Amino acid sequence: MSFSVNIGLWMLTAVGFASLIAAAAWSAEWLLVSLSKSRRHVWSIALAIAVVWPVVAWCVLTRTATPLGDIGTVIAQRDAVVSMTAAMEAPGGTEPALDRAVLFGMALLVVWGLLSLLLALSAWRAHRLLAQACKVAVSHDMQGIAVLRTRALGPAVVGLHRSSLVMPEWVWELDATLQQLVLQHELEHRRAGDPFLVWGAVVATTLMPWNPAVWWMARRMRLAMEIDCDARTLRALPDSESLYARLLLLIAHHRQAARFAPMLAPSSSQLAQRIDAMTAPHSRSISKRTLAVLLITAAATAACSRHIANNLAGPATPVASATPAATKDSLVASVASADTAGGPALVRAGTTYFDFQTEKPATMKPGSKGPSYPKEMRDRGVRGVTLAQFVVDESGQVEPSTFKVLRSDGAEFSEAVRAAIASMAFDPALIGGRPVRQLVQMPFSFELPGTVTTSVPFKRVQRAPATTQAAPQATPQQAPKPATDKPSFDFQTQQPAKLLPDSPGPLYPPTLRDQGTEGVVIAQFVVDSAGLVLPGSLRVLKSDHEDFTKAVREAMPTLRFSPARVNGRAVRQLLQEPFEFKVSR
Repeated sequence: MSFSVNIGLWMLTAVGFASLIAAAAWSAEWLLVSLSKSRRHVWSIALAIAVVWPVVAWCVLTRTATPLGDIGTVIAQRDAVVSMTAAMEAPGGTEPALDRAVLFGMALLVVWGLLSLLLALSAWRAHRLLAQACKVAVSHDMQGIAVLRTRALGPAVVGLHRSSLVMPEWVWELDATLQQLVLQHELEHRRAGDPFLVWGAVVATTLMPWNPAVWWMARRMRLAMEIDCDARTLRALPDSESLYARLLLLIAHHRQAARFAPMLAPSSSQLAQRIDAMTAPHSRSISKRTLAVLLITAAATAACSRHIANNLAGPATPVASATPAATKDSLVASVASADTAGGPALVRAGTTYFDFQTEKPATMKPGSKGPSYPKEMRDRGVRGVTLAQFVVDESGQVEPSTFKVLRSDGAEFSEAVRAAIASMAFDPALIGGRPVRQLVQMPFSFELPGTVTTSVPFKRVQRAPATTQAAPQATPQQAPKPATDKPSFDFQTQQPAKLLPDSPGPLYPPTLRDQGTEGVVIAQFVVDSAGLVLPGSLRVLKSDHEDFTKAVREAMPTLRFSPARVNGRAVRQLLQEPFEFKVSR
């Protein structure tokens, strides 16, 4: 589904990338002409790059994670995920509904496949027709060269490994000089391996039929191939420019199209350009050559830019975590401070935030009624957990249409949570003191202490720093003793681990600070029950510089946390923390 959602952007970027490559190839052709060099290979290389690299980039590159300092971009990307999640859940059930973006991406894929199939069938049909024409053609000798005589097809080179020269009947009516020019042109095509270039262009346009830049490069390559062949022919038979130009006009008049074979006059629209290339003097100006080099450099640099590569790369999940950088607080708190005019500038009406983006996550209000234990499951002594996802709006109410069961130990438990979710009341999440919508993921645990006939207890585990109150009809259960060698995740704790305000952070490397170099290190580590980083648990997930990594690694033993807790008991917790290095302005 990620491929479908991103295919439109990928295709649009592939067109832009191919256009930049085409601009670089056009400038390189300009330079080669001034140097009197052959030009067809610059187009064949450009065509191969334009087709192959976007596919390779999608497979081998990873989309760059959004920098943590750009909170606006992070929020926008997360909002898109939230919108898709909400849209995929129908108000009355759990059946997914396809997003419009996904449908659009799938439609693009279907159209792409149909176009490529039609072009492939066209190429196969043309190949069969050429093969049949050669099969029925009569072998003849023309000035000592074996050729195939056809009724109208040609002059052309047909075939790849065992190519044949095909000559139409009217060529035999030409005088010996003109016949020699025709033969020499087709022989030059065969010696240079031009049939491979022709079929390469066919493959390229078949693979990317929606890319206009690829079609334009394929056409330019055919023209460059013919101009190069014209030049080689005239070098072999000098002082024949005028006669050769008249021959091109004559053959264009008798021409029968053969798109898949090198021909003496494959396109009447290119005759003027070919004749100009033969007769017009080539400029050898140093300034024009310098300009061509600058244009090549500019186009190639733009094609290799990070923005192009990022849009051609395969999808990646953006980094999401809280950061202890500078203020040792949440990501939003570090960049979205409230102003006197009425709250942080980054808070937008109607936007759904994640808990890590808020200064105070949404918490259930004391006295709010939780789910009732399903009678059938209670009588059978069945215990279980339901992990639910939903959005809490600015008023603290749950939006029922956003409810989604992520995991459940039974349909009865899921229905109990679904029935209770609309009546649950929350204190809304806050950013800069302003209430905002928040996507909440909350596990509901159904436990039976003692015998199965006991009154139903219910425990809610909240993914938030604040202490959670149990539902009024529930009594706290005795939490199982956590294994000392298995760290918990934040959503499994009632109080996640948090960096103490007076804990020293990583030291800014002096060299990078003096250079004004900024960056971020995303680290994963385990905080033990004493609030210390467990030695050997550090893993660097992303780093903008080796010295930043070294600074974070050296600071690990000095960091102090308030340990995570479950029912008041300190436990280990696995954290992912970004450490941001910014130069004070």
